[in-house]
Amino acid sequence: MDFINIFKFSNYIVDKTDALLARYGHVNTLADILMPPVATVDAESSLSAIITLNATLGIIENFAGGGSNPGIATTILNNNLLTENSIIFYKFVPNDTTELSEMASDLVVCRNGTDQLLFTMKRTPLLGGTIQGDIHFWIINPINQ
Repeated sequence: MDFINIFKFSNYIVDKTDALLARYGHVNTLADILMPPVATVDAESSLSAIITLNATLGIIENFAGGGSNPGIATTILNNNLLTENSIIFYKFVPNDTTELSEMASDLVVCRNGTDQLLFTMKRTPLLGGTIQGDIHFWIINPINQ
């Protein structure tokens, strides 16, 4: 199969306006894949939240990590866009940067089943309390599966 030049759709489509619309459609589709809209959901500062957010790019607001005993918090994210081949990027952004020294371990994530992510954080047991912040995540699914 020959290379298709997306900047010269007029070579393949007779009507020039159709070629221009086809080029815009391809560029817009690529933009939606690379930079989808950001969706947010509130975890309500619960140490054990189960939330649903069906988006590839999102923010879990008011995540509460830690607690006094045993100092572990887990938030479960239900997301129907998650597959076994998904690549997941995530980052915890604390409300107060002084809290970073009080974390016994960083935020970790694992996949539970086919459409759930478990975000878990442990806080230093001696300090107690919780660490507040937001979890930013991005789920990338391979196009050819």
